Amino acid sequence: MLDAAQKQNLRWQWVLATTLGWLAAPIVGLLGLLVREPVAMFAVMPFTGFVLVGVAQWFVIRRYIHSARMWAFTGFPAGIGIGAIIASQIWAKLATAEVVVFFVGLAALGGALLGISQWWLLKPHSSKAQRWIVVNPLAWVIGLIPGAGIAFLGMVVVGAGAGLERAIWAIIGGVLTGLVVVAIVVGIITGNTLVWLLNSSHSASNPDELTEL
Repeated sequence: MLDAAQKQNLRWQWVLATTLGWLAAPIVGLLGLLVREPVAMFAVMPFTGFVLVGVAQWFVIRRYIHSARMWAFTGFPAGIGIGAIIASQIWAKLATAEVVVFFVGLAALGGALLGISQWWLLKPHSSKAQRWIVVNPLAWVIGLIPGAGIAFLGMVVVGAGAGLERAIWAIIGGVLTGLVVVAIVVGIITGNTLVWLLNSSHSASNPDELTEL
């Protein structure tokens, strides 16, 4: 069982890890923008983000359960899947409503793939681990809503003036801020769920694994 201090530590560490992992995505996107390669910007960006979210979360979860070595690789299915879909649709002409549905679907799918990958590792420690599969896509969709809104607002406000340089900074600033918001929301929702799963229902054969190592 986790005490109050351990619960609090796990929550904030989880939010921080998720945010730092996801923030690697715009770095790749910026490189793609500089070399004027849209596939690198829009397809490799989510791949990098999901993969490094899994890696960053592993640094946290390994302190609470012993059998978490594979957690570092759990972002690969989501990264590959979402990156491939974006790469195949990058030149598609979509209406505004279709764009919204498209990105909401991507958020849900990415969260589901990440959740399924991580569920296998949580199963030995919680009889309710299947709820992780449901919470993850919900967290990414919920995070996308304010994240996309803030990104759009940032681009409109910063890019209000004329000039290409101002427009580029508007895109970078708006997207970066939006990604931070998405990651924080996802980290808060999944972090609290993880604490609940590990603390409320665990394997009787491994009670010692649910203490901070």
